[in-house]
Amino acid sequence: MIHVVLDVAGRYIFNAPLPGTIEFVSFWWMILIIFTPLAYTQLRREHIDVSVFVELMPPMHRALTIAFTRILTLFGIGLVAWYGFFYAIEQMHRGEEARGAVHIWIWPFRFLVPWGMGLFAVQLLADLYDDLKHLKTVWRA
Repeated sequence: MIHVVLDVAGRYIFNAPLPGTIEFVSFWWMILIIFTPLAYTQLRREHIDVSVFVELMPPMHRALTIAFTRILTLFGIGLVAWYGFFYAIEQMHRGEEARGAVHIWIWPFRFLVPWGMGLFAVQLLADLYDDLKHLKTVWRA
């Protein structure tokens, strides 16, 4: 945000925008902002959760549904991390870069995708463990 504000202020006040703002924001800051906090957001249970139908289910069905959807989410996140890692390796070998107003490397930030998704997957595994413990207690009841 600071980068964009400085660019806009420079453009309209001093008629001198910051060079490369579009490249930095598009290829660095957005990836950093989106993928790194995913695990922390999951830890705090702040992802969007539509639980209208799940809340109406009996406890056993609710626990099974939550565990099942957690497994599906873990599978999808794992795929993104897996393919993101190999894509980052490929771009590293190519030396991916942006040539716009400034010349910047893009490939190092490609590794934030598998890193962020990997941390997200670890948090999902911890949540799945808790879900299975809860399922065990519901099963006995």
